[in-house]
Amino acid sequence: MARRLESCAKASIKRLDQSGTVAFTLSLFQHTAFSRLKEIFNTPHYVERRVDQSVVEIVIARITAAIRETGCIETYSAELVDVLDSCLNHPMTVLNSDGELVDSPHCKIASDLLSSLFLVGVIRI
Repeated sequence: MARRLESCAKASIKRLDQSGTVAFTLSLFQHTAFSRLKEIFNTPHYVERRVDQSVVEIVIARITAAIRETGCIETYSAELVDVLDSCLNHPMTVLNSDGELVDSPHCKIASDLLSSLFLVGVIRI
């Protein structure tokens, strides 16, 4: 178990984003990042702030990809579930500019987290 946690701490993956190659290292990641994400998406105007939504999506994608690649879900599961729970306190649908009911940004976060949690479970089985 100690070796597995050590490998989680040292794990890194590379992802491309709009600005080029970005390295995301779990050893640099702090569990407090989840609290910061919740602060961002719990603001009253999050649904209207595209930049905030992009930041949250990118960070969650990198964190969940790193967790999936290293198999250290146990280390972060409590925080992942806490973020998911916080998302579920928000509406999962919103009206777009055309008056159509669409998935909310909070629904996107919840969907990404659930997909990640289940994907890790399937890979490990």
